[in-house]
Amino acid sequence: MIRRLLLFAGLSLFAYAASVTSWAQISPIGTGVVAFSKAPASLTYVATATYTGSNVTNVTFTGANIGTPTSDRIVIAVLACQNSSNATGAFTGVTIGGTSAAAVVNGAGTNGVPQGIFSLLVSSGTTANIVATGSAAGGMAGCALSTYALSGYGSSTAFATGSNVATAVTSVSTSSSVQVPPAGASVVMVYNDKATITLSQGTSDASASGFYGGFNAYNFGRFNTPSNNVFGGSWAASGRGSVVAASWL
Repeated sequence: MIRRLLLFAGLSLFAYAASVTSWAQISPIGTGVVAFSKAPASLTYVATATYTGSNVTNVTFTGANIGTPTSDRIVIAVLACQNSSNATGAFTGVTIGGTSAAAVVNGAGTNGVPQGIFSLLVSSGTTANIVATGSAAGGMAGCALSTYALSGYGSSTAFATGSNVATAVTSVSTSSSVQVPPAGASVVMVYNDKATITLSQGTSDASASGFYGGFNAYNFGRFNTPSNNVFGGSWAASGRGSVVAASWL
């Protein structure tokens, strides 16, 4: 009787474990205990767009590429703008396809630059209008947006986030420490008001310098090796810069 009960309990636990789709592997470890092994989260770079028009309160990226749809796809929007007259003010909101996205990281940045990482579960469609709303008087311009698609995650909530600002005009680097967990993935953006940016580590997905009025530079990238990593960037010419980063499990 006891053996039958144990067998039934083991089969029930195995059936439950097999139904948990976010875990890729169920492996006995020799003691009758079922172990769960998570597949690595997948963070895919999709596209980059810029806005270089006149100062506006709402910057719209029409038909932004958000990647191939999957049932668990989370669209990650990483963006920064230049506020008019260097006025300080963070984003007050970002929408993707008309739906408000969650602010993973959101700050005022340096030299009047609102910067942030926003996320939203979007299971259908390959494009969407992404609208960023600013809070500084005079509006925003000189905006850069990169979109990423996150899937295979254990939690839709970011595992860790970080941001930092180098405010001195003589600055040549900025960085922030963000932990990337095992089987995790991360994204980082560095933005400054002058010069070409080199990421301290990771894969650079998109970069440009002088894209707004001959000034402003950005570098978007990813890093997928577990550890407590210092994300950031450096530039040759003096200029203020900022960094935002986040990781998911």
